[in-house]
Amino acid sequence: MKPTELTSKGWLNRTVWGMAITSFLSDLGHEAQSTLLPGFMAALGLPPVALGAVEGLADASASFMKLAAGWFSDRIGRRKGLVVGGYLATGLASGFIAMAAGWPLILFGKFFGWLGRGLRGPLRDALLTDSIPADARGRAFGFHRAGDTLGAILGPLAAVLILGWGASHGLATMSFQRSLMAWTLVPGVLAGLAFAFLVKERARTRPKILSFHHALAQMPGTFRSYLTGVGIFGAGDYAHTLLILAATQLLMSTHGLARAATFGGLLYVLHNVIYALSAFPVGAIADRFKNHRRILGLGYGISVIVPLLLMVAFR
Repeated sequence: MKPTELTSKGWLNRTVWGMAITSFLSDLGHEAQSTLLPGFMAALGLPPVALGAVEGLADASASFMKLAAGWFSDRIGRRKGLVVGGYLATGLASGFIAMAAGWPLILFGKFFGWLGRGLRGPLRDALLTDSIPADARGRAFGFHRAGDTLGAILGPLAAVLILGWGASHGLATMSFQRSLMAWTLVPGVLAGLAFAFLVKERARTRPKILSFHHALAQMPGTFRSYLTGVGIFGAGDYAHTLLILAATQLLMSTHGLARAATFGGLLYVLHNVIYALSAFPVGAIADRFKNHRRILGLGYGISVIVPLLLMVAFR
């Protein structure tokens, strides 16, 4: 399909559907893993600070990979194969974590998985942008994020329900938790296969090859300003697993560890439900009113409220 053939009526095409299905499967797996991880690490006798260190280093790996992934894909002129590899890496990471007897293998698994996440993210978004008309980007990205977050709802919900069922039947053992963690790699691997078979990469002209330094220097000033704002917000953001851990610690004194962990997981499910319900409408609003900066700023402003409430809760 040539760029001139893209129309707003055809934005919900095979590639958009394929990416939504891929992200649904990927989040089904790694969000279930994220829900299980705090309890899994606690069962191994690891302190809460270990979870923070693992998540922080994993997020750092993803951030640095994002920085280099786009430049490298431009050099080789292809993106799809790298995205497939990124999804497979994120899926396989659950297998490494399931085998862990301490923090080193958990750290390696998260690091490896989040390298894949950093690799696939910007390239997937570039492929999605190439497959849709400019006046439908908000709807297309909103639809993709809704599929992504639907997986982030069902994955944690399934993890909480199965873990609760196991506890009620005397199966809440280390072996049971390892089995649950290992099974989360299945939808992750299926995500890579779905992207490989459902998503089409449009032919494009390879840009002039620049060094990494010169490529960064030629970014528009407005884009660098945007990255600065995103970076400042990211420096104060928190991993979702820490949200689950915080809820568990706050509720443990009145409900006990098992019930508190279940409530923490269910609160995370509620968080993802709200995210999924808002993704597509916000995208449609952005397409209609075109004031993306104000809408984005409002979203970041709302995101600040949760850490402020957590600060009050832990006083």
